[in-house]
Amino acid sequence: ATVGFHGPITGPVAFIGEVQLNWFNYALDTYNEANGPDFQLVEGDNQFDTAQAATVAAQFLDNGDMVASVGPAGSDQVAAAGAVYDAGDPDFTFISPSSTRVGIAAEYTGMFRTVPTDADQAPTTAAFLVDQGAQKVFMIDDQSSYSTGLADLVVEALEAADVEVTRESVSQDVTDFSALVSTIDDDTDFVYLPWQVAANGQILANQMAEQGKDITIFGS
Repeated sequence: ATVGFHGPITGPVAFIGEVQLNWFNYALDTYNEANGPDFQLVEGDNQFDTAQAATVAAQFLDNGDMVASVGPAGSDQVAAAGAVYDAGDPDFTFISPSSTRVGIAAEYTGMFRTVPTDADQAPTTAAFLVDQGAQKVFMIDDQSSYSTGLADLVVEALEAADVEVTRESVSQDVTDFSALVSTIDDDTDFVYLPWQVAANGQILANQMAEQGKDITIFGS
């Protein structure tokens, strides 16, 4: 039998795929050695793209030897793959190691995950920011379902703690944040980025520094 790995092996968040694939290889080798079977790994690179995630899911369903897969990593890619699995074989098991959107596991018959949801992440994040003295937070979501869902819950928790929140939204494809940076008040305590593409966070930080914005960035 085969098992699949469905993740961003290349693309803007390949660092996530590399870590998850390495640990999956380790786990599979350990399991095979301890238990005697010889499950073979099939890699599916979704490049952190929803269309490619659907393509990989279709390829996995066409593999008659495949019994389950690990991934996708992100909630947007889970939704794309889950729709394919539910249409082709609702009982096909896929396990996400990092998708946190609230409720998504209930949307697809065969989906499981090994991480807490944003219902846990959001209040934990807000409590940490408050503990660090946050009174004014500038939040930017990246328009993905992961980011917007998490941002909604963090805003709710921060405002319940009487923290002033300014929220903006940019596409993951944007790399020039200079106009947005200019709108961040100097008395802001934190800039919160519920983003998936870490490189974009670095670009934003550099552009903040160029404009003299000495504000702590907090990433999800």
